Amino acid sequence: MDRRSLASVLFLAVLLAGLLHALNPRFGKETAAEPRVHHGFDCARELSNAFREAASTVQPAVVSIQAMRKRFGMAVPQMGSKLEEGEGRWRQANFGSGVLVRRGGYILTNNHVVKDAHALQIVLHDEQVRYAEIVGTDSRFDLAVLRMEDPGIEPPPFGDSDELQIGDWVLAVGNPFRLANSVTAGILSAKGRNNQGIARFEDFLQTDAAIHPGNSGGPLVNLDGEVIGLNTAISSRTGAGVGIGFAIPINLARQVVDRILSGGKANRGFLGVEIANLTEKQVHDHRLGSRQGVMVTAVSAGKPAQMAGLQVGDILLSIGDQPISRTTQLITTVAAIPPGTEVQLRFFRDGKTMEVPVVLATP
Repeated sequence: MDRRSLASVLFLAVLLAGLLHALNPRFGKETAAEPRVHHGFDCARELSNAFREAASTVQPAVVSIQAMRKRFGMAVPQMGSKLEEGEGRWRQANFGSGVLVRRGGYILTNNHVVKDAHALQIVLHDEQVRYAEIVGTDSRFDLAVLRMEDPGIEPPPFGDSDELQIGDWVLAVGNPFRLANSVTAGILSAKGRNNQGIARFEDFLQTDAAIHPGNSGGPLVNLDGEVIGLNTAISSRTGAGVGIGFAIPINLARQVVDRILSGGKANRGFLGVEIANLTEKQVHDHRLGSRQGVMVTAVSAGKPAQMAGLQVGDILLSIGDQPISRTTQLITTVAAIPPGTEVQLRFFRDGKTMEVPVVLATP
């Protein structure tokens, strides 16, 4: 190659390099490696922040409850007064948690926490000590409403427990083993759990958030800091949480609270039947097509159901305008209707759908 040709080639190479540099200023330069975005860490931080905010929303409204029993001859303290000092004058009958649900010092907890107590000592999140009285209880749902002097604390918001989905994150807040205002996290494992032998009417949320002795009566909350349940029990052979905890749905608990506060007791309707959820075989045998309704397994003599003509083996489909798909749905629906109310009861018998009026009674 002669010098002229070589010069032409070099000229074209320089020209090409110049064009590339003009089009891309970064051409030919060594660039620092761009930092990788750790999306997993970002998601973890967001979840951690959600936990933190939810916990901070509800913790001030969570209290510890010591149910005390007096020795013979002791006076029972009134709300706002103190227990008499002295060794052996009082003994602790139970210990649990509670959550403020109304302004004015109203506390929701489990009935088994306060059952047979002569005095209730309340410890607030800032360690102030108050004393409370029982406003009303409903042992069938294992719920109780207490009242103490107004602490000036805003109750946490309520969520809609009917909208919960399996897999939703939840936090359990309470006082396990006297460890005040402890928070544990988990997911909603199941809905509609019953036959646990805890209460007569059971419609539990199941969670793997750690629940231990002392958590009973504390709130189960969602990531918005809304109360969606009341921690009630664990399934354990050792007395400690093993990943199976149960909570009463807040929608059910609120109905009981409203009835208690309206009259000092749970003034609920009563039908007078024992029922069971339908099995796959029963759905198939009765050709129902979909799992709707609950099976009547027993009818109480002289009660509204018998007087309306219900029989064992009937499949209850709806009461009033409320369709029934599981036992707890019928229980809570009937309980929400005042005694003396007449409603239409629709049921399936011998291949036919029937409807009768029934007047609910008191339990």
